[in-house]
Amino acid sequence: MSQRAVQSLEKLGLMRYEAELFVALTKLEHGTTFDISRVSSIPRSRVYDVAKALEEKGLIDINHSRPITCRAIPFEMAIERLKHQHEHNLQEALQELQDVRRECKPKHAQREEFWIISHLENISSRAEEMVRKARQSILVGIPSPQLISQEMLGLLRQKAKEGLRIIVASPRQQMLDQLHRAVSDAEAILLPAYLSEMGLVGRLVIVDQQELLFSMLGEEELPGIPRETAIWSDAPGFAFTAGLFVEMAAKALQST
Repeated sequence: MSQRAVQSLEKLGLMRYEAELFVALTKLEHGTTFDISRVSSIPRSRVYDVAKALEEKGLIDINHSRPITCRAIPFEMAIERLKHQHEHNLQEALQELQDVRRECKPKHAQREEFWIISHLENISSRAEEMVRKARQSILVGIPSPQLISQEMLGLLRQKAKEGLRIIVASPRQQMLDQLHRAVSDAEAILLPAYLSEMGLVGRLVIVDQQELLFSMLGEEELPGIPRETAIWSDAPGFAFTAGLFVEMAAKALQST
């Protein structure tokens, strides 16, 4: 039994025995309940019930002759059906969670939250999620290339095409030039150099003047990958003030 194939089918939504039965039939092409139990860990007494479940999902055919035999549909077709069902289930779960959030939102309309997020990958995911939800404006401050992904640059370009105000900022002119080339419609702000002198300032993301992510960098976790810790907040006043400070600092730098 190919355990990796079974595990892959489980990830697409099949139960353990269902995945084993489908893999068994892929090996056998067709087989009786005895054949299937012989090449899998499914008890023979359970094979028929599991097969019925797969038949209902359109993944196998059952011939109700004596003895009962089963055969799997072509695996390419089965994978497509599973992917479609999996995507449908994900969308359904997302819709239900959004409904729950909408129902609860009035109770927490004035709530302001602050969260600490650790690790570069987690912080990058949160930053990208913020940008995806943006409706009016995005400010992104980046001191070094490893803190901005191609995914993020693509999102910024897309939001610029949608008409949002995009501001890119950096304390390093070379980094700022790279950001501006990648998102040509963005406004570019050169931040005061002293902000990065200690090598601790990380990324800054402000969305719609309502949501903020600000990180600090530490020692490298892996070669070329810094240790990063961020503060995330959806307190509108906090995000607005931080964005105003960035623009004021840039104007002060231009006037010197």
